[in-house]
Amino acid sequence: MQSTGYSPAIPGLQYGIDSYRNFTGIAEGDIGFGLAVTKGAAILNNQRRGVKVAADATFLGVAVRDRTRYQSKYEATDAVNVLTQGKIWVKTSAAVTAANPVFYRTNAGFEGQFCGAADGTNTQPVTSARFLGNYPAGLACIEFSAPIAP
Repeated sequence: MQSTGYSPAIPGLQYGIDSYRNFTGIAEGDIGFGLAVTKGAAILNNQRRGVKVAADATFLGVAVRDRTRYQSKYEATDAVNVLTQGKIWVKTSAAVTAANPVFYRTNAGFEGQFCGAADGTNTQPVTSARFLGNYPAGLACIEFSAPIAP
């Protein structure tokens, strides 16, 4: 079988052809594709919301993959496409199942990765999301059913 070079599941890739809601924020540091994004400290360039990789409880959405970038991340001051409603592939720190609630991690080394169980002060819940199946650690598809206001 010949390879096409296409990977059907990579962090930050939107899934399917369903409707999506996104907004553009300004990165307040590096943000990897498929990681949870939280509210930054300020309104920045052109009155756009500053965003950062998950570090607190003000969840905004997930960093969408930008196919024009060589690296798989946004860098400080880049315009960041943030998904707030729809389906997207995300990075996970542990295996998850469709029955698990959705949380994102805030602790060092795992910032912005998703998981299916609370871990004290190291995780925050995402009430408008669900895992779309059972996945090993590393990558999972999540659906956000209600839009999240930036």
